[in-house]
Amino acid sequence: DYRLARLDDKWTIREIVQHLVDADSLVHILVMVALGNSGCVYDQSWYKVDNSWAQILMYQQRSIDLAIALYKANHQSLVELLKILPDSLERFIVLRWAKDPAGSKITVEQLIQSRIQHTRHHLAQIIETRRQHKI
Repeated sequence: DYRLARLDDKWTIREIVQHLVDADSLVHILVMVALGNSGCVYDQSWYKVDNSWAQILMYQQRSIDLAIALYKANHQSLVELLKILPDSLERFIVLRWAKDPAGSKITVEQLIQSRIQHTRHHLAQIIETRRQHKI
């Protein structure tokens, strides 16, 4: 059941999945910018880091199936592109955001590694939720 949460004040499985897919889609854009215009400055200061998007973008009501389809399509597209572009993992952007308004260089490889770590973190939450509810 996607409506289950680890605790009353924690995200449900559905909300975690939506968060992962939305965050992954944002990083997908960063990777595409780095691949297409390595070295450029990308300002992501508009992104709210307070998790308010879960309510604003109605995570609780959105389709898990569509989210997973988007996730898979983004990854398949990216894998194809990384295989054919030379030096793809070394390309980079200078990322400006709320926690780093001056900006810092981040490579495609670092962006991908951050996605892996983020996904692992939230998958562990889903596994824990399922364990607690014995499913």
